Amino acid sequence: MTSIIHPSTVPTALSSELERLRIAARRLWDIESNRQTHRKVGVLNELVDLDLELERLSLRAEVSLLDDDHSTRLQKCAERIRQLGGAHDGLLLPSGGPALVSSGKAA
Repeated sequence: MTSIIHPSTVPTALSSELERLRIAARRLWDIESNRQTHRKVGVLNELVDLDLELERLSLRAEVSLLDDDHSTRLQKCAERIRQLGGAHDGLLLPSGGPALVSSGKAA
């Protein structure tokens, strides 16, 4: 069963979560772009992809089109950003993940 997450039910939580994820991805970009490793290019490309995915999710959320699949994609983005930034203390979100549940209500 697919549920739509309406902005009227979670505008602040959803907007805040998406924005925090995008900020974390951009901070990781800054950190990784200054590293001198061969791993850097792959990480930077992945961060660009994550930022684009978060932008798409933000746009869908603004027009009430964020369903369970999109919520899952948001959670995967959050987890991957956490994994990429694991060595950078204080940079990332708490490990709980996005504050969304399948019923479409803020947690």
